[in-house]
Amino acid sequence: VPAAWMAALALLAAWTTAMVKPGGGLGGMFQNMVKLGSTASSAAVVQDRAPSWDTLTALLHDQSSADERSFRQQLHDGTLPHASALAKMRLFGKSEADASRITLYRDTAAWCPYCEKVWLLLEEKQVPYMVEKVNMNCYGDKPAWFWAMQPSGGIPVAKVDGKVIRESNDIMMAIEQAYPERPMLPREDSAKAVAVRPLLTLERQLFSSWFRWLTSGMNDGAQRHNFLALMDEVDAALAAQGGPFFLGEDISLVDCMFAPFLERMAASLPYYKGLLVRTNSRWPHVQCWFSAMEVRGPRCQPLTSSTLFINHGLRVCCLPQER
Repeated sequence: VPAAWMAALALLAAWTTAMVKPGGGLGGMFQNMVKLGSTASSAAVVQDRAPSWDTLTALLHDQSSADERSFRQQLHDGTLPHASALAKMRLFGKSEADASRITLYRDTAAWCPYCEKVWLLLEEKQVPYMVEKVNMNCYGDKPAWFWAMQPSGGIPVAKVDGKVIRESNDIMMAIEQAYPERPMLPREDSAKAVAVRPLLTLERQLFSSWFRWLTSGMNDGAQRHNFLALMDEVDAALAAQGGPFFLGEDISLVDCMFAPFLERMAASLPYYKGLLVRTNSRWPHVQCWFSAMEVRGPRCQPLTSSTLFINHGLRVCCLPQER
């Protein structure tokens, strides 16, 4: 047992002794802590009876169900039938050599919305890829090798066929160009192609309106009005293409762009602003879009975050801290 652990245990014993000793009180407690603390590093204080890692691994295997053992094996092999934040490799029936063409550097906690939209595109296109995880600034340090690759520290980053790409939209476009077999954008000569750029502009306008309103206490009424107006535009845009997705009946790169932020709006606004998004009858086509995204099946559903996780992440990473 490390000396620090023995010291902690000895101090705990001192506290217990002092508190139960008649007349000991706090003074007696501190005296006993000092006395025992001086000998806390003695190896005779505690004997290590903890099982070894090999024993614990064997116990885990013996007590796991067949499904649990299969999950761990598929996770290791990159062959899970659905997305998982734990996965370090996804093959989709291809080889590890195929997966090595793309490495996605994303956040350890699987919370970052910019990482999520790249992740969603990879899963929808079923492009094999590798994953390396790095912390967001709000909950940990980044390793030196990542700073060397990305001087700003921003995530996601991707290596696509050896080229380092540092912006999420650029990563998505590079993946779309490198893997045309499952296109997520309409052909340039199609009628739907004309709608792509205005929709992506609308997505950024909606994001900016939401984030300003969420993080500022100024002009709350005006900011609410602006957000509602932009959500009306989103609902109308979905209706114009016939839905349920932004370009019609099939999911596209546009949906991957909108998804992480509409998800966070639906989670945060009822909690922080008292506004329902997901179930608001004012936006029926947005409701249909959420339903269509949720029934994409188990392949992509695990990418989504819980409401509690989103709101806690926003409080830690984005919102002004209470003083």
